[in-house]
Amino acid sequence: MSSFGEKICESRHKCGLTQDQLAERLGVSAQAVSKWERGESMPDSVLLPIIAKELGVSIDSLFDIEKEPIVEYQPEKRDFNKTVLRIHVDDDGERINVNLPLVLIKTIVEVGLPFESDVTFGGANLSALDWPAIINMVESGVIGTLVTIDGDDGTHLVVEVV
Repeated sequence: MSSFGEKICESRHKCGLTQDQLAERLGVSAQAVSKWERGESMPDSVLLPIIAKELGVSIDSLFDIEKEPIVEYQPEKRDFNKTVLRIHVDDDGERINVNLPLVLIKTIVEVGLPFESDVTFGGANLSALDWPAIINMVESGVIGTLVTIDGDDGTHLVVEVV
């Protein structure tokens, strides 16, 4: 596990930047960058996204934080008949959660019934999703967050398989 300073130094070298060049891009002194890399001080928190962007890394990686995978492949562990599709919608502070058994969605697709929806979520509706592709992914063992849509109107839609 690397320290924050080691991560900055390592990432800076990968980008081919000197401490002076990084400092100039961040609007700080080269001494400040040197102190960060030696672990003697930390940058102001408002600089963290700028540092990450300049170094081409995530803020999490600077702190050596590993994220849980959003999507996993678990073909041997999944029982399709017990798999649930969760749809979360946040719209102007109103949260809608829908849990649908995937076997129901598969039956609707196989019978050829259309997914009707007058309500759009971030410019997309449920009929806009490629349901046969989603079913194929889940049947092959894919689970987790499959679709995330952030609409211009502030609406947030997440489709995940659990």
